[in-house]
Amino acid sequence: MVSNKRLKVYTIHQFAALVALLMLVIWGLTILWIHLITPAGANMLEMVYVSTLTVIFMILIPLYWKRVRWAYIGGILIILVMFIGAVKGVLNHSIVFSWSLYNLVVILVYVVALIGIYFSIWSYRELAPTGTKKAIFGIGGIFLMTLIIVSVLWFNKDLIHRSMWQLTLNRIDKRLQTLKTLDARIQFLVKEGDLASATAGIVINDSLVWARAYGEVDLNTVYNIGSITKPFVATAILQLYESGLIDLDNDVDEYLPFELRNPEYPQTPITIRMLLTHQSSLAHLTDKYRGYHMDEKIKSWLKEKRGWHLPEYVPYPSFVEFLESYLTPGRAYYTAGGWIAVKPGTKYSYSTPGYDILAYLVECVSGKPFAEYAQDNIFEPLNMLSTGFRLADFSDRLAKPYEHLYSVLAKTNVALPVSNVRTIGGGGMLSTVPDLAQFMIAHMNQGQTNGFQLLRSETIALMQEKAVTFPLGQGDLNQISYGLGIGHIREEPWNSWGHLYDMHGAKGHGGSWFGYIGQMWFTEKGENSYGIILLINTNVNFKAETRDLWLFASPLKIQVLLMEEAIAMQRK
Repeated sequence: MVSNKRLKVYTIHQFAALVALLMLVIWGLTILWIHLITPAGANMLEMVYVSTLTVIFMILIPLYWKRVRWAYIGGILIILVMFIGAVKGVLNHSIVFSWSLYNLVVILVYVVALIGIYFSIWSYRELAPTGTKKAIFGIGGIFLMTLIIVSVLWFNKDLIHRSMWQLTLNRIDKRLQTLKTLDARIQFLVKEGDLASATAGIVINDSLVWARAYGEVDLNTVYNIGSITKPFVATAILQLYESGLIDLDNDVDEYLPFELRNPEYPQTPITIRMLLTHQSSLAHLTDKYRGYHMDEKIKSWLKEKRGWHLPEYVPYPSFVEFLESYLTPGRAYYTAGGWIAVKPGTKYSYSTPGYDILAYLVECVSGKPFAEYAQDNIFEPLNMLSTGFRLADFSDRLAKPYEHLYSVLAKTNVALPVSNVRTIGGGGMLSTVPDLAQFMIAHMNQGQTNGFQLLRSETIALMQEKAVTFPLGQGDLNQISYGLGIGHIREEPWNSWGHLYDMHGAKGHGGSWFGYIGQMWFTEKGENSYGIILLINTNVNFKAETRDLWLFASPLKIQVLLMEEAIAMQRK
């Protein structure tokens, strides 16, 4: 029997349990605020999870203060739910632990939670028994409130998401206004977005007039440029066109050793122009295609860390063998998802396999592997000495790729294995800011740079004109049209939650790969031309709802600042 005197005095266990609960509330409120104003913050599921726990802990605090006996059982159960959520995250491959201050704080919080459980058990044992019905109703009420809070928060998750956008972007805008130089602003955005490194350049007319590296890199650091490879493929195709070796409106079957036909439209030929403008009705990347064109290093990482099981091909087929089987009904690798259900030539639908086919077409017509053709006809003439496709050629100066993971024990960048794609055309090129500047200068100056004519001026104009237009949202980065390997961004500025962006109708291409982001955009105004290049070795591939905020808050904002600086420079 517990004495009345003992009940009137707080024990060390009861006091410690209350303090532990207070610490969990403070942590919850702090972490929620940080995530609300930080682009490299939480995913929406975690926001709801932490918000719910924080509110319930706040409800439990006065009950702990009043030493309501059944409340300690409720606290123990809620904290256990907290641990189960973390364990579930591990089992679902949503946690990849990395050492950081954030993660150390999270570990400390879980230690506090364990202490809270321990002292809650002792506090419960020290207090006089309460009625069973009262305890059942009390604990049941706690869990009913938990369900209500979860439901309300999840129902209003879009409101939470909008709040994250507005708070984050407004804070970034205010901070940028206090910084006077482009260097300082980019350094701030690199830190804000938790970018491992970045290199950037500004081209005015025929010169790279400004270039900087941020992080542990320099201007000779090589990055995987992802789909910026596509304009190079289009350039190679148009060189063959200028030489009279191909016709853009011919059926590609005239040049390939296999038939390329959408099974739903077998009588409709697919032309080279359709492939160049993403109107071939070929789909983008399916898991079967990813399984073929990704190397084993990145596939193993995805399987181990993300639970992403991609197909394995043993023995490994040639590109022709795979593609013919992948796109032909009834064949071993066929997937209906390899095609979209529209007639070729009628709709824009971005397709990396389409550009892999174009690179292979260059091989078929020229008699050279695409990498060799590009080296002889594009890279060497443009003095692009740090550009190619072989990782081994640049292993000593390759920017290490990182993935920013959003989860309970992963708020920092996690290193990925250095990897490349087996197919070349849709992506996989390696390059630097100075090298890409040479390619962009040629396209900004009627195909000519340093006495070398990459393409005739009329061919450059053909390549860059708007061949297909589409509604906003169908293309990346507010694109509204696509040429022959060149995308076009809308002319007018756009507003995202009070955050203004303006790329001034630039044309060019972006690129993305695991651990890398690249951007190359340029425009001409009157007699002047100017453009920007940005290469980053950090990406976000696994959290769609937070990826957009991260992109707009850091990488895209850097692009806009670079473009504004380019405009100011060319006016001088």
